Amino acid sequence: MMTEITKGMKSIGPKYIYKHNSKSLIEYQIHYIKKYKSKINLNLILGFGADKIKKQLEKQKNIKINYLYNSNYLNEESGGNFKIAIKNFNSKKESGMLIMNNGILANINWERYIKKSTLNKIFYTDETCRNFNLGFDNNGEYLFYDLPNTWLEIIYLNKKTVLELQENIPEAIYDNMFLFEIINLLKEKSHLNFEPIKLPHSKLFKFNSPKDSKYLAKFL
Repeated sequence: MMTEITKGMKSIGPKYIYKHNSKSLIEYQIHYIKKYKSKINLNLILGFGADKIKKQLEKQKNIKINYLYNSNYLNEESGGNFKIAIKNFNSKKESGMLIMNNGILANINWERYIKKSTLNKIFYTDETCRNFNLGFDNNGEYLFYDLPNTWLEIIYLNKKTVLELQENIPEAIYDNMFLFEIINLLKEKSHLNFEPIKLPHSKLFKFNSPKDSKYLAKFL
């Protein structure tokens, strides 16, 4: 999971500390993960408001959180965070890597889709989903704006792929790239294939700012 500075949230803090009914978004997301799996290893890449997020998670049980800090977050986008995630992958404890963009809540049983999977996966819905603005073509070959099949800003990389990237991450991946640009580049330069997985749009929500609060209440 990656955090970032977002327009409309700078004075409040990271998206994941925004609260609804005295509970932060990061706590809701961990609740959803625990709903389907009792013990979890979570890599949380922090930059803006790192201490505030860590404070929200002090009392969490049955979850091992590995806090990874991006000290150059003011000058970077997902590219820097992606490199940190790849570098810190533990092949002895992890079978793959599920990567989720900032501010996303997913009430999904991920084990159903990724357990023992040898395939890389990209998650989408064929319906319009608030604040999700990227899509991909029908073959799942290219991510960009105004394309069908709404991308839910979540991907899964299998162990083989992550280990290959640890050994040789493409130089063309620079720190201020967005995640969709990284995926497009990996498809082009490393010839990675992703299996498109359709998810129910009602099970995911992307929070951008307090303007989304009434929609957040309906989702939760």
